[in-house]
This record gives sequence, structure tokens and C-alpha cells, in this order.
Amino acid sequence: MSGRSYRDFLSDAISAGANLRHRVVHQLEGMVEGRPIETFREATSGRTGYVDGAEGQRIFWHETGEGSPEFLFIHGLGLTHNVWKFQQETLAADHRVASIDLRGHGQSERGDIDLPIARGAAVDIVRVLTQLDMRNVIIVGHSIGGMSMLEFAISQSDVCSERVIGLVAQSTTATGKNMLETRAYAPFRALLGALDASVVAPAAEAFVRLRALPITDSDLGLFAFREMFGENAEEGAVLYSRELVHILEPLSMLQAMNEIFGHDIVDRLDQIDVPVLVVDGTHDLLLPESESRILAGGISDVEWVPVNGAGHMIMYEESDFLSCLIRGFAHEITA
Repeated sequence: MSGRSYRDFLSDAISAGANLRHRVVHQLEGMVEGRPIETFREATSGRTGYVDGAEGQRIFWHETGEGSPEFLFIHGLGLTHNVWKFQQETLAADHRVASIDLRGHGQSERGDIDLPIARGAAVDIVRVLTQLDMRNVIIVGHSIGGMSMLEFAISQSDVCSERVIGLVAQSTTATGKNMLETRAYAPFRALLGALDASVVAPAAEAFVRLRALPITDSDLGLFAFREMFGENAEEGAVLYSRELVHILEPLSMLQAMNEIFGHDIVDRLDQIDVPVLVVDGTHDLLLPESESRILAGGISDVEWVPVNGAGHMIMYEESDFLSCLIRGFAHEITA
């Protein structure tokens, strides 16, 4: 990719974005009013603190409730632990429920930028489970949080066998190599292809400019997050999701996205030895059904539940249904 400046990448990305103008208008007009943004912003009450991550950086945790089995929730790229607030509030009635901010997200420190998020987070998960002394745990991971969870189950199998009884993989994948071809990533292909040592910083600068680009009284960042939702996207949920991703450093965002597209654990899925519930949305533009089929097909003890009409953000789109699915899975594997 040498010889190209950030202006070249920005120009390519803007051209791609301009070609999507009609989709922007259609998608933004398709949002429903639903719950106000304040409902999503409001933090769940509970206990908070930090554990020492893989490189000694601080990893933020939040927990509430008591009871077994226990739950650990791990969010996706650009989000924070608070995206699980509805599931936490429901399950905390009779379970201990913890959640974390992934490294470089929310209140957690980034640590070694050269260490891939999934591999680093796998060790961070070990630290959280052991320092909080969590046992009989069901881990719920979304998107890159799910990738991190699966990497943990494979590479940290001793701790997984000792402390974890099940995994819930929501809208996640075993391989990111096909994701860049989905239409949701069209505006970013040129930028993501630029991520080598010579151009990553200029590409990040271009990304900052791109996400603020006005397109039909909105911006590409809002449109990108509307694309993450399915048929019934609440405006408050979309706007809050955009708020969260704007907090994340652009360089961290781009490097993490580049890592996602290189992620591939398909050949190691058979090493997972706990039950897994795979949950996806039938209208997920980021991770189509074929990705869930690959993931479910490689795990021996697995149940796959597609959620009709949902997109990538099932914890918001179908809050109560997801909570019921998780509770039912917990009952099934502990009965």
C-alpha cells in the first residue's frame, strides 16, 4: 500500500460513502422512537473496581447481584460494559452478574498496542475470573468480545475448565476473513487496507474526518451504527452506540478492526470443551448467517438460535428475549 497518502484513502472512502447515500436516507428514516437515549446511558447500580490485566494495565469491572451460576459479560468493539445493562438488571435478581470494559475501551487501559485484542483479552479474562474469584461462570461475549471469549476458552483451557460451565456467543465469528466483503464495511475498505506501519496514523486521521462527514443531515458514523441494527432499531439505542464509539481512539479502533479481519480460529474450535449457545440476528449485516454456521459447525456441544429480524445489537433490539435465552441456557446446562 506504499506510495498512497491518507488523502488517497480518504478519497476512496468518501467515494464509497457517497455511493451509499440512498441507503443512508432509507436506514435513518427507518428508525423507531422507542426508549429514549437516557435509558441506554443510565448506568446499572452495583460494585465496581479494577483488576490487573495481562500487561499490568487496569481492567475495569462492574458486578451486581448474587447467586450461581455466575455470569461474565464482554462487549463488542467501540462499546462498554454498559451495553449489557438490560441483561444485567434482569439476571441479577438471582445471579451474580459481572461485566468488563475490554482493554482500550471505556474505563480500561489499553496496554500493549501490538498485542492483538483477542489474545490479550483472553488473559485479561483469566485475571478477572481469578481476582474476582468467579466460579460456575457462563461467559457471554458479543462480536469481538465473543472472539476474545472463544480465544480464552481455547488458549486458557485450564482456567476455563476450572471456572467456566458455558459460553454464549452473541453475534460473533470464528473467522473475520469474509467480513470485509459485507456491505456494511464498504466505506472503510480502503482505510482498513492501509493498516501497515507507514500509514496507520494517517489512516486514523482520515477515519476521524470520514466519520464526521455530513451525509444527508447525519454522518457516516450514525449510518454505520444504524447498519448494526435490524428491522426495529430504536433511535436512542443507535445514538447511544454512536456516542460510545466516538469515545474510542481512532487508532485503537482501526487497529482493532484490522485485527478482526485477520481473526481465524476455525481449526481450533474443536478444542472448546464446554457447552456453547450461538445467538445471531437474521438481519445482521456485519456477520451474516454463514458466519454463525461456520462457528456452530466447529463446536461439538452447541445450540444455535437465530433471532428473526434482529441485527448485530440483539442485547438492545431484543433485550428481554436475549435475557430469557441466557437464563434458559443456564438452566439447561445446570439441570
